Amino acid sequence: MRGYGLVFLIIFLAGPAWGLSDIEADLKAFKDNPIEYMQRSLSHSGGTRNVAPINRDFYRQKIIWSSGDVGMLSEGLPASTIEAIIDLPSDQVLHSLEAMDQQELLSAELNDSPWSGDYWPIANGILASRPFDPSFMNAEGWLAKKEYTHSSPVSEVLQNDNASALLSTSEKYDLLVGSEGTLTEKMWKQGQYYFDARGEVETWMGICHGWAPAAYLSPRPVKSVEFKTAEGQTLKFYPAELRGLASFMWAEGQYRTRFLGGRCNEKEPELDEEGRLIEPQCLDTNPGNWHTIVVNQIGKARKSFIMDATYDYQVWNQPVYAYSYRYFNPNLMRPVETLAEAKVDRVDLTDDIFANHRAEAMASVVGVIMDLAYISEISAYQSEVDRSQDNVVWVRYTYDLELDAEGNIVGGEWYNLAHPDFLWSPELNSRPRTFNDFGFEPTTLSFDEPLSEEIKTKAKQNTRYGYILPTLVEALLHKSKWTEEDGVTQ
Repeated sequence: MRGYGLVFLIIFLAGPAWGLSDIEADLKAFKDNPIEYMQRSLSHSGGTRNVAPINRDFYRQKIIWSSGDVGMLSEGLPASTIEAIIDLPSDQVLHSLEAMDQQELLSAELNDSPWSGDYWPIANGILASRPFDPSFMNAEGWLAKKEYTHSSPVSEVLQNDNASALLSTSEKYDLLVGSEGTLTEKMWKQGQYYFDARGEVETWMGICHGWAPAAYLSPRPVKSVEFKTAEGQTLKFYPAELRGLASFMWAEGQYRTRFLGGRCNEKEPELDEEGRLIEPQCLDTNPGNWHTIVVNQIGKARKSFIMDATYDYQVWNQPVYAYSYRYFNPNLMRPVETLAEAKVDRVDLTDDIFANHRAEAMASVVGVIMDLAYISEISAYQSEVDRSQDNVVWVRYTYDLELDAEGNIVGGEWYNLAHPDFLWSPELNSRPRTFNDFGFEPTTLSFDEPLSEEIKTKAKQNTRYGYILPTLVEALLHKSKWTEEDGVTQ
């Protein structure tokens, strides 16, 4: 594949569309009526966001089943627990606002944006979906889509000159490894379970728990990759499909995670008379822990992590990309320029609706308004090269931070009920793995000829259990990178 004659750009949306007047208005609204303000929806700007309700424990159990202990963040946690999710040596983690200011970490943006991708709904067949076939996408519901693929079998589609665009990702993977439809069958069986139990397959279920880590831990697929099927026919995976394979690899592969957060399954959690959540599990990530993790992980370690962007029964697994925060004085409820202007000693704090919940070690409190950018999903689309702009969504969180006598962050209170829930990330240098995934190097694998019998045997054994071979996916991702022969600028 040579000479596309294109320039590939990933454009970062230049910050949230809010100004100082918006901050002042928000702080005044909280001061006038804290309970009403706390129940407001969060301010968002930038790209679109997935708002489908998702069963919290369905995904949490998938994420933590091999992760070991789960840390609860509804109260301020010891530094050693917070540091578990930060990719820095413990002696380099910053715990004071003053140190963060000194290192100019009031804002930061990752060098490389996590990439947006589809969440590959179970209702569409996951990777058995044919997203580039209008007839398939127009079929109503899981059953109709499944029946359409039966009426248009792979053997017939292969006679079409446009077969690569009309086949599903899993159908092409089956052809690559010679597994005779085994992986595709497993994809449809996942939906069959829900269809038999409920009479339908809800559209929210998918592999967002695989896309989120893939988005920053797997290379960005940039160009299509041609391959020879086991029978010698030439087909291709488009960049969107390679993102799907990477997402499925992380969704179903085994790896250890670091996971911090509460478990709130309440659609309408109960509030106390101050408008604060009562159920400890629904308090989720304490602002002190949140602020420490965001600034150290994004600002200092320069690595992403995944957050569930709200506290209730919905789950939005989103990789974090950037942040920017400024201070406000919690007595005056006005934005200020410096930490010194924002800090209020405990004895001087007035009209504090959170007085009964403050940390015992708190000596002072500082108000913070943080604008945070995360990456959201996009639908799969057909293109030889990736021309997408990542779907960047900005959200604003308002909270205060409790500082001890030494200035270290020891807790805080949210001014929004809708605030980040559990936080997680695979362990540093993790790679998803399945059985049989050994014996060859992904960077040396060629797709110019059919795969060797050894690789096909391993891959076919995996498809019987609904798995793909991670090293094979990594080889496809490697082939999807730009090279000098492509004649383009990344």
